[in-house]
Amino acid sequence: LHELMLVAYEGSDRSAQEAWLAMIRGKLRHVEDLPRRQAQLHLLEGLHALTLREREQATASFSEAVRIYRSLGEGAQLELGQALVKLGVAQARQQQWVEAEKTFEEAQTLAERAGLLPLRAEADHERGTMEYEREHYDQAQRWLMRALEAREAIDGPTGPITIPTRVKLARLLEDLGELDRAKAMAEAARASLTPSVPAASRAQVMSLLARFYRLEGDWEAALE
Repeated sequence: LHELMLVAYEGSDRSAQEAWLAMIRGKLRHVEDLPRRQAQLHLLEGLHALTLREREQATASFSEAVRIYRSLGEGAQLELGQALVKLGVAQARQQQWVEAEKTFEEAQTLAERAGLLPLRAEADHERGTMEYEREHYDQAQRWLMRALEAREAIDGPTGPITIPTRVKLARLLEDLGELDRAKAMAEAARASLTPSVPAASRAQVMSLLARFYRLEGDWEAALE
C-alpha cells in the first residue's frame, strides 16, 4: 500500500494518478481499522488536489489527515508535522494568511520540540515562501535563511536539498535590488546540481542564472 501511494504521488500523468488513487481506495477498504493508512490517503489526496489547484479540497484533505495524526499521539509526531506543513501550504494558496501562519508555527514548534531538523527546515521554507508571496520581504528572508542554514546542516553547503531555498532566496534578493547577492545565491544553487537533481530543478536554476547575467549585460555567460 505504501509503495502504491508513492507511485500515485510521484506520477506526472494525472489520469494515471487517478487510476492509482482508485486502486489505493479499494485496498483501504480492507484496512479501515488502521487510522495511519487512512491519514496517508487523505494526505495523498490533498497533494493530488493541490496539483489540480483544487485548494479547498486540498485543505479539507490535509485537515482530516492532521486530525487523525493528532489522535495517534506521540507515535505520529513526524507525520503530524508533515501534514501540518502541507495544510499550511494549502491555506496560503487560498490566501488564508492568518490560518496558514498559525499552522506553520505549530509545525515549527513541533519540529523543534521533537528535534526533527528536516521537518523544521521544510516548515521554515514554506513559511518563508508564503511571506515572499505576501511581499513581506523581511520575514521571508528570515525564514528562508533559517531553512537554508538547516538544510546546509543536514546535507552540507552544496547539498541538493538546498536548491529550492536558494532559488527562492535568489528571487527575493533580486526583488530587493541586490543583484550581486542574488547571483551568488543562484551560483551556489548551480554548484549543487548533481546528476540526481531533477531536470526541472536544473532548468529553473540555469534560467535564473541566465537572467541575472543578461541583467549585467554579460550575454556570453547568459547563453552558456
